[in-house]
Amino acid sequence: MTNSIDEEFQNALEEHKKGNQQNASRLYQGILNIAPLHPDANHNLGLILETNGEAKLALPFFKNALEASPSTELFWLSYINSLIENQDISNAFEVIEQSRQK
Repeated sequence: MTNSIDEEFQNALEEHKKGNQQNASRLYQGILNIAPLHPDANHNLGLILETNGEAKLALPFFKNALEASPSTELFWLSYINSLIENQDISNAFEVIEQSRQK
């Protein structure tokens, strides 16, 4: 099963790189249906949502990515940026402080 998830993620990533956001979103969502805490699928789906002006919908995906892989600096940055985009400044400062402690 892991191979199929890895292969599906590579397919999603290729679609994402080509700018085929709808196909990439569908593929990332399929991965998350099987592995809801897949950090990269969560993160990349959050990126697509945020790019499409849906920052509120992106926030939980960034949070899931960060919780699944707290050592990945990019996930911290994306989550903090999403909090700021959502004008949730107090939580952004709180998460910044948490990131410093890590």
